[in-house]
Amino acid sequence: MSKMDTSNAESAPSGRASGRIHLNRMLVPVDLTGLSTFVFEYAIEVAREFQSEITLLFVVEPPVYPSWGYAHLVKRDHELRDIALDKLSKMIAETNVPDGVVIKTAVRCGDATLEISEAAKELNADVLLIATHGDSDLLHSFLGGTAEQVVRHAPCPVWTVRKSSFEKSEQPPGFRLKNILVPTDLSAESSKAIRYAEALASKFGSAVCLAHVVPSVLPTDVNQMAGLLEESALVDSAKTELGKWSKANLQDPGVVKQEVLSGSPYLEITEAANRLKTDLTIVTTHGQSALRHFLLGSTAERIVRHSRCPVLVVREQEREFVD
Repeated sequence: MSKMDTSNAESAPSGRASGRIHLNRMLVPVDLTGLSTFVFEYAIEVAREFQSEITLLFVVEPPVYPSWGYAHLVKRDHELRDIALDKLSKMIAETNVPDGVVIKTAVRCGDATLEISEAAKELNADVLLIATHGDSDLLHSFLGGTAEQVVRHAPCPVWTVRKSSFEKSEQPPGFRLKNILVPTDLSAESSKAIRYAEALASKFGSAVCLAHVVPSVLPTDVNQMAGLLEESALVDSAKTELGKWSKANLQDPGVVKQEVLSGSPYLEITEAANRLKTDLTIVTTHGQSALRHFLLGSTAERIVRHSRCPVLVVREQEREFVD
């Protein structure tokens, strides 16, 4: 069962103070499939808005080296690197790149997740824009997803776009920021996401919605009526706490819409994003250990995996593009 409370103004914010945005360098990993062009075109629109330089990155993943030698495989890597550079150049030539948008290319060899993160460090990237496949939970529990692993290890904010959102259209979704959704668990760490939301909303005149989810996990021996009463009390308490958190962390709480939901956090957030026609969800990840990720998963990564709209993931300590 899901309960929702909506309060505060629903109009787009205006006139607020905000942090300075300096999104100068974007790293965009591509896999050179047909969908890479769509991701690239979306990145171009983002870069145009922020006057960013784009570096397209392709990673040649290593084969399993046989025990009888691998000298010929080293040669293979060099050949694949040359082929990849040629394909990146062709993709740029075949894409309508607006004047003033600078595009660079890079090819690295190794594990994709590690190489993407290392490239972001070396380039001093302000944001890493990457597509996510939106695979099933079962597949992710065994294999993981490159985008989600990058979210976990990247040295800068990660902007993810779900590939399936491109597959239903011949054109990539245009970049717009009319509506921004910010999930919060009411921790000090999650306040970082609202800084990004306020800065972006100030630039684009976006409406911001702040959402908190009360997990509806009750013991099996609690009867239905008692469960409903307990859930209602938790939601009421959360409304009060969200109001206090908003006053402490928002520059102007009066212009931000607030919602309290109950249920599974990542499901409620993704459903709210769909219902509110969100253009960007901004979420903070706490950077939990690998063991905790394997056993419990990360709410941020699950939002990345299931969200139909782009997701910007920021972490507690990293290179930032909002002062």
